[in-house]
Amino acid sequence: MDPVSLLQKIVATPGTSRDEGKRADLLMGELGALGLQPVKQGRNIVCRIERGKGPTLMLNTHIDTVPPAMGYTRDPYNAEVKDGKIYGLGSNDAGGCIVSMTAATLALKERKDWSGTLLLALTVEEEVNGADGMEALLKEIPLPDAAMVGEPTGLNVCIAQKGLVVMDCTNTGQSCHAANAWRVPHKNAILEAMGDIPKVYQIAFKDRDDFLGPTTLNVTVIQGGTVHNSIPDKCTWKIDARVNPAQSLDEVVETVRKAVSAEVSPRSLRLQPFRTSKDQPIVHAALKARPKATAFGSDAMSDATFLRSIPVIKVGPGVTEMSHKPDEYLDLHWIDEGIAFYRDAALNYFAALSVASRALA
Repeated sequence: MDPVSLLQKIVATPGTSRDEGKRADLLMGELGALGLQPVKQGRNIVCRIERGKGPTLMLNTHIDTVPPAMGYTRDPYNAEVKDGKIYGLGSNDAGGCIVSMTAATLALKERKDWSGTLLLALTVEEEVNGADGMEALLKEIPLPDAAMVGEPTGLNVCIAQKGLVVMDCTNTGQSCHAANAWRVPHKNAILEAMGDIPKVYQIAFKDRDDFLGPTTLNVTVIQGGTVHNSIPDKCTWKIDARVNPAQSLDEVVETVRKAVSAEVSPRSLRLQPFRTSKDQPIVHAALKARPKATAFGSDAMSDATFLRSIPVIKVGPGVTEMSHKPDEYLDLHWIDEGIAFYRDAALNYFAALSVASRALA
């Protein structure tokens, strides 16, 4: 297998969220040619390697990308290799994880010194937290015993991740002609919102997380009024809340509702935080595979949220600072390091569970 060549093919095949069909078809063909017997589960792809009794470990990453950012100076789909880098949209997030996990799965397929089941799960719609990706896949397959979710972390091991809830807030008022506002009853919805927004920033949750810090609330969008000569009777604004495991998403929403006069509607309460104990075998296996790696917490969302009921970590080649940027690239050294990491971490995990199983026998 030539992982760089595969990554070039992936980058050259557009796969923005909810439009991943051609990229999925490419991967089905490539994985099939490697003898990994891929199966379509809905719009997602699963390869299964079985080696007798033992735990099931999932290697998961996403095949979708965001649209190209403004500011690209090169074709985002021309996967040029230059000066030790491969350029192109999704090369870093998360193409490097796709090819590294694929090569690691192929390496384990060719080995006999482990026992259990390895799943390679390539999912869609991660970038939009869509319902057809990991969330849908877990309705079709048994829950694994542990999982590694591939995102560019510099191969450091994320063991905690904040949850996300976006709140749509609406202030209403009473309109009139702007020229008559000095003498006609009215209520300016923009001013109502301006009164509410500072209250959001006064909210403080006492419980922090050692890896994640505090829950944060940020107003990121505001829109009010339609024409210059009417007092606006509606102003909408949005809150991005990143929630640590010490709070629930419901608790955060209710706290905001009590603090403001606006109507507050959460878009979804699905994207919960996760926290995996450092004592879990999957964490030990990952840190043993890369001794210089550190365990950390992440503010950014990923499909690990849907695997929070099992021991899960988020880890992969590449660096998060390069994600979603114009002229995105992946340093090529990450590919070999990613392959070695996923291979060794999986072997370490299966070995540790095999020892534990024998000790209980």
